[in-house]
Amino acid sequence: MNKEKRGMLVFAGAGLVILAALVNHAIERPPTIIDPNINPPPIEFASLVPQSVPDVTPKAPRKDNLVECTASGTATARPTGDARVRDSAQKGLDFLARSTVRWQQTQQCYGCHVQAVTLKAMAVGRHHDYRVDQTDLETVKYGMTGIAQGGSRTGGLRYSTGTFLSAAKSLGGSAFARYDEWVNSALTDDLIQTSQELLEMQGEHGEIINDYTHTPVAIGALQDTVLAMVTWNQAYSRTADDNWLTAVGRAEEYVRQVALGWENTPPYDIQSINYALMGFQAANSGTGERVVDSLIQALISRQNEDGGWALQGGPSDAYATGQTLYVLRLQGKTETDATVARGTNWLLDNQNEDGGWSHSGRERAEAMWGVLGLVSVDVLTLSVAGLEDGQHVSEVREVLAEAFDNQGGEVVSIEMAVDDVPVQRQCKNKLVYQWNTSDLEPGPHIVDLIAENSSGKRARRRLTVYAGPVYLTRVGNTFDDGGTVITLRNIAPESLPNGVNLEIVHNEEVIFNASREGIQGPMRFFWDGKNNDGQAMANDKYQARLSFVSDGKVLQTEELEFVHDTLTAQLANYGQVEGQLRLDGEIGANTMVELLDGAGSVITSTVTTDGGNYRFRNVQGGSYKVRVSKKGWGAAEMAMVVVSASGMQVGAWHEH
Repeated sequence: MNKEKRGMLVFAGAGLVILAALVNHAIERPPTIIDPNINPPPIEFASLVPQSVPDVTPKAPRKDNLVECTASGTATARPTGDARVRDSAQKGLDFLARSTVRWQQTQQCYGCHVQAVTLKAMAVGRHHDYRVDQTDLETVKYGMTGIAQGGSRTGGLRYSTGTFLSAAKSLGGSAFARYDEWVNSALTDDLIQTSQELLEMQGEHGEIINDYTHTPVAIGALQDTVLAMVTWNQAYSRTADDNWLTAVGRAEEYVRQVALGWENTPPYDIQSINYALMGFQAANSGTGERVVDSLIQALISRQNEDGGWALQGGPSDAYATGQTLYVLRLQGKTETDATVARGTNWLLDNQNEDGGWSHSGRERAEAMWGVLGLVSVDVLTLSVAGLEDGQHVSEVREVLAEAFDNQGGEVVSIEMAVDDVPVQRQCKNKLVYQWNTSDLEPGPHIVDLIAENSSGKRARRRLTVYAGPVYLTRVGNTFDDGGTVITLRNIAPESLPNGVNLEIVHNEEVIFNASREGIQGPMRFFWDGKNNDGQAMANDKYQARLSFVSDGKVLQTEELEFVHDTLTAQLANYGQVEGQLRLDGEIGANTMVELLDGAGSVITSTVTTDGGNYRFRNVQGGSYKVRVSKKGWGAAEMAMVVVSASGMQVGAWHEH
């Protein structure tokens, strides 16, 4: 594998810098275009000060057609569960923080199963409205970034002794990912650095080359690879750089190959199943995919009579129970599910007074999983029926949602929105909605169910569904091993025979063709730069055209532009446009963003990531506009401004 650095590489050079911004938080991070010289000066980090730009802000959709709901003072009945859950989760979180701070003060070094697991639990806790002491949080962050072997030091995360890297970086990277996703972007640079370091450890088959195994806390290459997928997926969400997308796709190939090998002989260790499911979740695989559904059923079948789980058979323990509950919740299950409710009660009944579950050498790792098994319980629990994540929808679907307050309060309303446009709100703790999906345009659509209680606290369930014959997703490309790598996910049901065709187009002429039998999950093409006659083509811009074919008919076509050249050469010869979108204060995910030339003609378009970020790679120097388009919101076009940046060296720009 070519070890050339890829990922969110910095912009460098002199020339024209075009900045544009929407006010009123429509654009969280303004887009930046940099036209570098062919021979750029050494990269240094510098500040960019965007000029004030006239704008047209997207008009938010109306909500006055939705019913207004007010509190009645009546607590919502809890259908299942235990009111102790959030109290126990808070106790566990406090225990984990105390234990980690004490260890760090004594050892003065980084431990992947100390600060990394604690930071991850703290981030999830913050997201679900638990109390996380800011001093403790800053101490743990320092243990990850400033202390000996911390992530910001030369060489990045590593153990204090030896040269072991795989567990140190994968566990640390996944902690940076959760912090970046759920808290703020203060550790984004550490996330990107660790993502790059993990990328350089990715092997031929997509796996992370493992150099440290110490069960149960470090079980080998599968764990390292899955945690790297979590890290890379958040790097993609934060940067919209699809070099990370290709890394996730290659890693999923490895995880899927491992999981398919379990069809006749399931693994003895439940952690292998749990990590595989975490990997599929990081790759955006949905329920309904055979391998995912079979692994979920394997977890359910291993639940003990007392409600807990064991690592390798035998009595239940907090490590396996917390980890399995966390994974089941990642798959969309809640306390209303009997399996989850029984497992949760096991953790509650077996927690020590100090908030932990044992005092063994693995107490922090065990407490982390115990806490994650509980801390994922939000202020409100919101269950959804009639829709599943990753599902194809058609005609009219009945959507059912039910919520209850985990602290004994009152649920005031449940609202449903499709692609950030509210479509229904019903008072109290239940929603029943007949959703006519026939008007949806082909493609992915985000459905949000939002419950609110009398204190103004909210819980959200977000599902991605697909309309029309759309089966090729997460298309990305990078340059590696001397050629262009194109990755994608095929989400077609196994009952639909299909194939995927690739055409490489140059100057409107198809110069190369390739075809592959369609398989569910990750797929990959490699182009070595030669045409169909075996002639080497120039290092230039090309277009890749991917077609999904079934029964001789093309059902879907996806196109992407790419430069067939090293990433270093791409950065030397082209600029990039990137930014983050917020709509009405919320992250603007799955939103069309277009790049326009000075005359207003569309050059290319993209869709924002789950984090609201967008990026246009390999842009020629010149004058541009960026236009945001979202159905129900109207369009917003940024006015154009040109800033001379002669002699300026610019680094990747993040909003903190």
